Amino acid sequence: MHVEPITNEPTPLSVRHPASWPAEHRYIFEVTLGEQLKLPYTLEPVPELPWVEIRCLGAFHQNVLCIGSNLLLRPRQQWLTPAALPTLPLTSFAPQTILPSWNLGTLPVLFPPLTGFSKNGESSTFLPLDLFGSVFFLLTRYEELVLKQRDRYGRFPAHESVAAKAGFLHRPLADEYVALLATALRTCFPGLQPARTRAQIRLTHDVDHPYLFYRKSLAHMLYSSAKLLWQQPSLPAARRLGHAALRSGFNHDPSADPFNSYDALMSASEKMGLPAEFYFMAGQPRARHQEAYDLQRPELQQLLAQIHHRGHVIGLHSSYHSFRCPITLTREHHCLLHAAQQAGIRLSTVGGRQHYLRWEHPLTWQCWEQAALAYDATLGFAEQAGFRCGTCREFPVFNPVSSQRLRLRERPLTVMDVTLSEHMGLDRSASLSLLHDLWGAVKNVGGTLEVLVHNCNPDGPWLVEELTHFT
Repeated sequence: MHVEPITNEPTPLSVRHPASWPAEHRYIFEVTLGEQLKLPYTLEPVPELPWVEIRCLGAFHQNVLCIGSNLLLRPRQQWLTPAALPTLPLTSFAPQTILPSWNLGTLPVLFPPLTGFSKNGESSTFLPLDLFGSVFFLLTRYEELVLKQRDRYGRFPAHESVAAKAGFLHRPLADEYVALLATALRTCFPGLQPARTRAQIRLTHDVDHPYLFYRKSLAHMLYSSAKLLWQQPSLPAARRLGHAALRSGFNHDPSADPFNSYDALMSASEKMGLPAEFYFMAGQPRARHQEAYDLQRPELQQLLAQIHHRGHVIGLHSSYHSFRCPITLTREHHCLLHAAQQAGIRLSTVGGRQHYLRWEHPLTWQCWEQAALAYDATLGFAEQAGFRCGTCREFPVFNPVSSQRLRLRERPLTVMDVTLSEHMGLDRSASLSLLHDLWGAVKNVGGTLEVLVHNCNPDGPWLVEELTHFT
């Protein structure tokens, strides 16, 4: 019998699992039991075992928690094929029928167990769903390797996802599954204390356009003003834009620029006690869908220094075409490091987000890994708010094609400002209502509501101020 130690600490949990897909099993136990619940454990792969068995090496060693298996029992010929996707419509499971302390309601079942369960005379609790396989499916964006539909920007559309079709896009289902696991462990093994975390809001800001008028040509100022007035036509808005153009564009005062909302954005994060993250473009050429700005310019050097001095985070907003090119990503990463160094800032680790949320599985994650970036914050849907990865927690990345765990980490995006207004067509009241609902779902599982607010969004200061009242 081979038992693989996971940690040198005391090991209260002994986990027996199917011997199939060993790297995938190691990864998902590392994420759920190790990283999220912070419980030491040992693993024992068992051939022909059709479920997962968890025992506690203590006073309750006679108890066993059994959890169904499905996805990680599939033969290799079904792997990454439509045959391995959840079958719609999904069934549901009411955990409170066997776990009275459960309080998050009925759960959709992505994968039911492939086989039935027999107790073998032990004091057993059985969860009739593939909890670990389902979390693996959601975190690794498994379905995006199978389904080939893409929008005009090369992005996987929200409406094609299982989450949207089954109606749980606004629930962090992977986190709810982990909460179910924690509840079952506490019930089966009284005294065991899986970790709990407190919910928080992290504000992130993609700097597509640092300034609207400052250092811009007259033609550009006229075009930009006309575009904004077409979206929000009003005489007061025209007067404000004219005044700002005069001060910022003609009198060269960046503090008067309409896109200079950095102080308000930083102040909002400071109220919530978590650093804001500003993702800058660096070293990219001028091209369609992106503005080429130079971080060596004095006003941007000053801005970088100000953000750093106030304790906020500087990251990379990688260019439109970089999501398939590690060479481009590496160059832009180095350009950002150099610009920060020129501003007197040493960036020890850098993460960020792809422009337009462009992401291709598994290529983009591999590009970020090769470019030595620490974390990616791209994975949200552009046209729908919600939990694309089924989670509101940062997690380590796994490539289901190569069966490899990467050094890279993912910080999934929950909602983008323009998603609410432009893609979903919500007014301020409806946007605020949806944000409250998403925040409630995040609080239930102690995660992070990851929000993207652009510095160039006129509603940005209003939105971040509203978010400060949530916490």
